[in-house]
Amino acid sequence: MNTLKSNSLDFTYKNALYVIDFAVKEANELIEDSLTSVYQMLTSESSISRYYVSNERVYKDDWRYNRYDGYKPQEECKRVLDYRFIFSSWSNFGQYDFQRGLNESAAKFTDDLMVVFRLLGYSNVRTDRTYQSMSPGGKIIVTGTDTSGKEIELLHVKYYGKGTRHLKFDSHAMLRFNVAVAKILGWCRSREEYAQETEAKKAPTESVWSVADDMRITPNAMLALAVK
Repeated sequence: MNTLKSNSLDFTYKNALYVIDFAVKEANELIEDSLTSVYQMLTSESSISRYYVSNERVYKDDWRYNRYDGYKPQEECKRVLDYRFIFSSWSNFGQYDFQRGLNESAAKFTDDLMVVFRLLGYSNVRTDRTYQSMSPGGKIIVTGTDTSGKEIELLHVKYYGKGTRHLKFDSHAMLRFNVAVAKILGWCRSREEYAQETEAKKAPTESVWSVADDMRITPNAMLALAVK
């Protein structure tokens, strides 16, 4: 916006197309970054159910045991997140009695996961209770509607006073998450390659493989311009 304001840009057909094209590309980058950043935030030694087969070839024998940055595996390691794990944080609740419910960090954590579910194709995503009503040991259930119209409990999160968060994802929702990230980051180029790399019993369906493409904005979804 600063660039536009600092330059005299005529409102012409060509310039309008340029602005829309730029907005679409920028929006798609932000959408993909939103998904992958949450995936990386969730990544820890306890949250990974398996690593890709090719990791051992690429990083030799030391990748699994020695290539760690703090408590998290290095980002270049290709992995699959488990559907059930414990996430560790500094705190989930305020220190004082008047600070009711989840603190800002825990609330944002839940909000980010709800955004992920929307990007993965679920609609009417919501929680079963308010953040303010939460107390240590309490559980929030995130529900949503899939493409067939079926309501699903997408996520259960228990927030404890010591800062841990116990997560249990719907297994199919986590599959969509894993596959979408694998496609966006270029870890896999096909459904068959994903099955081979993750040693899955079968390849993900076409609908699951296309999730990463379906969440992208296309130019024809923008406000149509009058033709010349």
